[in-house]
Parts: sequence; C-alpha cells; structure tokens
Amino acid sequence: MLHASLMYSKLRSNVSGCNPPCYSNNMQRAGFLVRFLALIIDILIIISVHVCVVYLYANFTIEGPFSWKKILELLGDKAIQDRIKSVNGALAFLYAFIGEVIFSGTLGKTLLGLQIGTVDGYRASRTRRFLRFIIKSPLFLGVLIFLLLSGIGMMAFQFSPSLSVTIIAVAGVIFALSGIANFMMFFGCFLAIGDSRQALHDRAAETAVYHGKLSDRGDPQGPMQGNNKFQSQHSSNRAVNELIFK
Repeated sequence: MLHASLMYSKLRSNVSGCNPPCYSNNMQRAGFLVRFLALIIDILIIISVHVCVVYLYANFTIEGPFSWKKILELLGDKAIQDRIKSVNGALAFLYAFIGEVIFSGTLGKTLLGLQIGTVDGYRASRTRRFLRFIIKSPLFLGVLIFLLLSGIGMMAFQFSPSLSVTIIAVAGVIFALSGIANFMMFFGCFLAIGDSRQALHDRAAETAVYHGKLSDRGDPQGPMQGNNKFQSQHSSNRAVNELIFK
C-alpha cells in the first residue's frame, strides 16, 4: 500500500513535469525546451527587424523603380554591408538588453508566459538581471572594452608608440577571452536540462526562469495568480506525501 502511494505521488510529479528541485516559492521553473522555443521566437523577431532595416535602407537609397534585384546589387557593396551589420547588431543588442534587463524577459519569453526571477521564486531586481545579462553575453562586454581600449591606444600612439601597441594588444586579448567565455556560456545553456532548470549564467547570477508572473519579495499576497495549474499539482503531490508519512 505504501509502495503504491509512493508510485502515485511520483507519477503525479512526472505529469506536472516538475520535481521539487524546480519549484521555488510555489512557482515552477521553465525547462530547456520552452526556453529554447522562446529563443526561436526571439530569433524570428530579430530576423524580421533585420529585413525591415534592409528594406528601409534600400528604399531611401535606390533611385528609380524599386526591385529586389536592385536590393541585391546594393547589398553587394562591402561598405553598405558593414553599415547594415552595425545597425542590425546594435538593434539586436538593444532588443536583448531592454527585454531581459528592463522587462524581465524578451518578447519570446513574454509570449510564452516566462519571467526571470531569483532562485527562491521572486521577481529579480534590475541589478541582478543586468548581472545575468553581462554573464550571459560576455562578448558584448568584450567588444565594448575592445573598442574603448583601442581608441585609447590610438590616441596614445603620438605620445608613446610602445604604450599604444601594449594597450591595443591587451584589448585584443580581452576580446579573445570574451569570445571564449561566450562560447562557454552557449554550451552552459544546456545545463537547463537538469533538475534545477538553471543554465550556467542563471547559476552564476543566482537567477532562474519561471512560468507565470512573479511577485516582489515581501509581497503579502505571495506569488501572482497565473500559475495555478502548476501550483495546484505541486500542492497535491505535497498533500499525498504528508498523508503517507503522517
């Protein structure tokens, strides 16, 4: 009888798709697949924005009747390619930064009802979300440092060529290290498959991604209602266990 009850509790946990380690404050952490789906949505949105940028640039640049053939000819210019890449890169950065730091989740996460929170199931502060963003995307920080140090190195050339070369070399090393760190963070995303459902950048920043809307720490009402399905399933599992071991 006890064995059957334990099997029933385990089955209910599996149906809910979540074992106790991926619950915090009665909120269920999002698994790898739903987070990957949110990423796909984000990529499609960014690609759509990139297409709009190319279209608008071509529309203001091409003279005479508009055609896709002329767009392809325009994009064949290396200088124009670099210009468009710079604009698209800046827009992609702003999309990710504003979404994850300002609003606790990109459009992809928001559409799937996901939100970035603390490890104990509350809404993460902007400071913590910013820390998570920097850890998640070290290449962005590396590029900024590289551009800053390279500019300083060029300005220092007229005063001390050797110092200028040293500064630029350090900038190159930092850029290379940020690229390696970015590569590691990419593979660290697969850690979200584990029981804790935290990617490497989540573990480093002490954050997690949750289903539903999170409440602020200290809110007397507790978690927002928006995850009742998962909360009720978890409560049912807990009630069965309490009944067995009472």
